[in-house]
Amino acid sequence: SLEKAAQEDSRIKLIFSKTNKGYAGGNNMGAEAAGSNILLLLNSDTRVLANSIPRCLALMKENPDWSMLGPVTNQAGNDQQIFTRGQSPDEILAQGKSWCDHSHNFHYQTDALSFCCVMIRAKVYKDLGGLDEAFGLGYYEDTDFNYRAAKTGLKLMVTEDAFIYHLGSGSFSTASPSVKKM
Repeated sequence: SLEKAAQEDSRIKLIFSKTNKGYAGGNNMGAEAAGSNILLLLNSDTRVLANSIPRCLALMKENPDWSMLGPVTNQAGNDQQIFTRGQSPDEILAQGKSWCDHSHNFHYQTDALSFCCVMIRAKVYKDLGGLDEAFGLGYYEDTDFNYRAAKTGLKLMVTEDAFIYHLGSGSFSTASPSVKKM
């Protein structure tokens, strides 16, 4: 359980809210409580290759001019998405690992990152005011954050050295019809 993990590892801090603050509100609460200068926002419908998070963290430390960094993935609405033909998460993760193994340390700049998995410098997150909670329980707050980041000239990067499996549309499939119309 999360409680047990937090008891066993002092780096884990559980934050409980009496109300559902949505994606933006939950991430903003976590960012405010974080003690690191680099934040990781990671959706619950992801599975991460063992070395992907340490690799992204190392790249952020090696490249102080990078404001945000995202891995490649099987499911995104931008240029982070790579082609996979696997049917199961394990097959897709194996294909993602193969992609990373052959990437030859390739990284590229983009104008938008998928927030299914993104590293952001805490100062950037704070300076941009975090995720806009006016979007409600979810959807488009990451698009808005990307727009604000790109507008200020920040460097948004993708690395092909890291891969995450993203189920994608997992929460959207249960959304109300009014949200789906947006």
